[in-house]
Amino acid sequence: DEAGIRNLVFFETRRVKGLLVVDEESANPGLARVTPIGVDANHIDICKPPDRQSVVYGAVRRFIATVRSSLGESRRPAGAGPGCPRRYATNGLIL
Repeated sequence: DEAGIRNLVFFETRRVKGLLVVDEESANPGLARVTPIGVDANHIDICKPPDRQSVVYGAVRRFIATVRSSLGESRRPAGAGPGCPRRYATNGLIL
């Protein structure tokens, strides 16, 4: 948006215990150029993807890579191995 905050917004199309927790209308944050993405999953599977092959996991991973790349910080700090990921603070979010 205009403040430079990037957004990735999902909503579920499957019910959990009979409810759509976040439907398309309530997922819309009302920000220019932000379109909520419908996912063929329930709320739980969007919040906690079941595995690395899930659509949400892949989309979030690509989103984070894009943000990291735009910040010019796509590499880990010196001495950090694969078990020690770099943390990025972006507008209050830790990426």
